Amino acid sequence: MKFGDQLYCEKDYLRAIDEYNGYLNFFSNETLFVKIGLAYYEMKHFEQAFQILSKENLPFKNVNASVFNAINFQKEKYADINQKSVGDNGSELLRIASLKGYEKYYDKNEFLSPFNESLHPELEKLFDYKNEDHQKSPFLSGALSAVIPGAGKFYTGEISDGITALLLTGILSYLAYDNFDAGHNTRAWIFTGLAAYFYAGNIYGSIVSAEKYNVRIKNDFEMSINLFLEENNYFIPHINFCK
Repeated sequence: MKFGDQLYCEKDYLRAIDEYNGYLNFFSNETLFVKIGLAYYEMKHFEQAFQILSKENLPFKNVNASVFNAINFQKEKYADINQKSVGDNGSELLRIASLKGYEKYYDKNEFLSPFNESLHPELEKLFDYKNEDHQKSPFLSGALSAVIPGAGKFYTGEISDGITALLLTGILSYLAYDNFDAGHNTRAWIFTGLAAYFYAGNIYGSIVSAEKYNVRIKNDFEMSINLFLEENNYFIPHINFCK
């Protein structure tokens, strides 16, 4: 058991589980089941963690309930998060789930209420970002590029692509006009076709650019949420098994 504790504290969870199971073949120790469950959780073996920590009469019930909530959150089973157990993390995780678009809307004070005050500044930033409109309109992006080639790309922050679209469409249009003016109709129609192709492509590309921008900022926001949760261990109450 002592060697298992050493391995657990060194985060060598798989070998720690082997040592604990070896001990449990001969002796009963409910705390070791909790350690095994937490070790499985740390390795992201959620089914094994859930099975072990669901045993009856285990100590640290608020910790076990919090692990279940964290597992359900990571599996996006937000409806299964329990916020009724005393001392668990359900209230916190449901509020974080609301940032990801899950059901309930909270005002800022209600949103912050279950969290430790030291976390409020970072949580306020996440809350404010969620409630501000950062999306780009694909329709507006396409419309801008229809009026001025490349303008939609400027709108979505793709400046170099916008400049390229403006120059290519502009140069090809000028070449088409110049050749018509000089009576070179064959070349003029070739340049007209190329200009039309790049003009249409610039509108379509601007629409796609806005859609990609929206996906990117959504993914970046969710990564910020996940990083915050990992840094705070999904608000699972801490047990100092390693002293």
